[in-house]
Amino acid sequence: MLARFESEEIHTTKIEVDLNPIIQYCIHRLNEQTSDKGIIINFDDSSKADVFADPSLLEIIFENLLTNAVKYSNGGSQIDVFLDQSGEEVKCSIRDYGIGMKPEQIMRVFDRFYRSEEARSTEARGHGIGMAIVKRLADFQNIEVVYKSEISKGTTATLIFKQK
Repeated sequence: MLARFESEEIHTTKIEVDLNPIIQYCIHRLNEQTSDKGIIINFDDSSKADVFADPSLLEIIFENLLTNAVKYSNGGSQIDVFLDQSGEEVKCSIRDYGIGMKPEQIMRVFDRFYRSEEARSTEARGHGIGMAIVKRLADFQNIEVVYKSEISKGTTATLIFKQK
């Protein structure tokens, strides 16, 4: 999949879409994993945030971000999902309270096959391509991805949609 995205053999269909049902759908798909770890995902589903994007690519982006948040969160913790629409910008932040990363690791989080030392030492499985896919799909749609993290305190991934 990533090779296809990198060779630019992808066609996007950007339409006006409300992020709320896409996020709800992705959260629902993770019910088994969150239940197994005792994780609660908090999302104010009364928020409405319309953006111009490809809904199928957004599903892939949100599923990867939420899966990572669940994967690297401690059992019994929570994940917070926020939507904020102000002016011509929509932000969606996914905040976990998991293992976190060092500043030098954040710079590499979008590198293909990169997994931090902490990620490799957990039981969480992965190949290190999820965030590379997120970045590539976001770039195709002019969505900015901002990643902030602190060891043992968690990570926040924010998608910034420019409306004009």
